[in-house]
Amino acid sequence: EIVLNPQTAWGPCNAFCQKLSAKYGVDVVIQYEEPGCAFIGRIEYTNGEITEQQHYEDKTYMRGLYELDRDLFWNRVQDNLEYHITEHPDKTCIQYIEEQIPFLPEELVMEVESIYNQLKKEYGESN
Repeated sequence: EIVLNPQTAWGPCNAFCQKLSAKYGVDVVIQYEEPGCAFIGRIEYTNGEITEQQHYEDKTYMRGLYELDRDLFWNRVQDNLEYHITEHPDKTCIQYIEEQIPFLPEELVMEVESIYNQLKKEYGESN
């Protein structure tokens, strides 16, 4: 197994991965993410052919994070909640969930509410 972490402009290095898979007859899996443009995805190649592909962008970006990288998803939720609390203090946690992560299972909604309440408490104590 070889793990590469290339940084490319504007999108994943699909062509390189496809050629690498075709030339050497190896399986190549590429997972990519660009939070600024709100897209994330994963592509698998076997012998140069795509065998599996997932891509999420814009409104489905957070769902993609949830599906492809749970640790990063929870980091983004916490960062987004901090922003939500400071920039939109009139909005509730439920409004954030409905707008940003409506796909979340009910048992995890409670986890988001717990994070929100802790951040709200910390923010209130710092002011």
